[in-house]
Amino acid sequence: MKVLDRNYPQDAEISTAAAQTEEPDAGTQPGIFRTIHSRGLLKSGSTLLILIAMIVTFSLLSPQFLSKANIFNIFEQNAVLGIIACGMAFMIIIGGFDLSVGSVAALTGVVTALILQKYPGALLLAVLAGLGVGAMAGLCNGLFISKVGINPFITTLGMMVIIRGIVFVITRGQSIYDFPSGYNAIGMGMYGYIPIPLTIWMLVVLFCYILLKHTTFGQYVYAVGGNEKVAHLSGINADRMKILAAMLCGALASLGGIVLLFRVMSALPQAGNMYELYAIAATVLGGCALGGGTGGVLGTVIGALLLGVIINGLHMVGVSAYWEATITGVIILFAVSIDVVSQKLASRS
Repeated sequence: MKVLDRNYPQDAEISTAAAQTEEPDAGTQPGIFRTIHSRGLLKSGSTLLILIAMIVTFSLLSPQFLSKANIFNIFEQNAVLGIIACGMAFMIIIGGFDLSVGSVAALTGVVTALILQKYPGALLLAVLAGLGVGAMAGLCNGLFISKVGINPFITTLGMMVIIRGIVFVITRGQSIYDFPSGYNAIGMGMYGYIPIPLTIWMLVVLFCYILLKHTTFGQYVYAVGGNEKVAHLSGINADRMKILAAMLCGALASLGGIVLLFRVMSALPQAGNMYELYAIAATVLGGCALGGGTGGVLGTVIGALLLGVIINGLHMVGVSAYWEATITGVIILFAVSIDVVSQKLASRS
């Protein structure tokens, strides 16, 4: 395998083909079309402005919003979503997505809790086993998507239902909570002045950023998501990249499930419910296009924080939890709608 090089005649032809498939220059689009295409709400910079606007708004509506305790609470609550969203970013950039991450997080919590019940001191074993659950789920998703050729939506939807069913079979619908309470420090403790869940999230962000932006694997992920045919012609094994991206997404979903387990100190059979949709919303709000090929981890962080700030802010100003879910759903639809409109405008120009 090799990266495109203009010095190779074959690569020059491939690069020309790739250029023909690229979106037209936003400068050729008039008015609002140019604005949506080049600086639309899906770009992380614009999402950052919206995040700042939300913070200012909620701080004016609730004096307690910017308190130290609430700020730490926002970061702690969003650490699980943020970790899962980092994995989702790889799946979306490569041209797919994963609806099973919430169920994977729940199964990971169950497996980890059961191991700690039997072997209270075997934290490393429990964590590795939990991460293995996610990696195996991702491997299955990747194989079905790349080798069998099943659509990512159908594949991961089926995996979501299967894994959630396994969770209820294992737990019989009951929570698992009888394991050492000292592990609560991982989900609620502080590392110096920083919450441990936030520390874990930031380490994941750093790892994913380096992997995506400064490694051959990351370049190949963008290449496959941008144009799989051209990537294949340039010598990239697209199937392998899809499998690896799915495994990474599954492993990070498991890590999120472990942090969630130690935060609530209970493996709930319904844990992780709706996390898949929140993760997709965070990545799309952060600039990842559903068609693949664009986006990044830092924008995904901003998208996750935006969702967290909105949910927390609505709670702080006394909005009903039922309306919180409704408004979050509107945000998800809005994000996806803007992405679709942006792609249509680009293809029309």
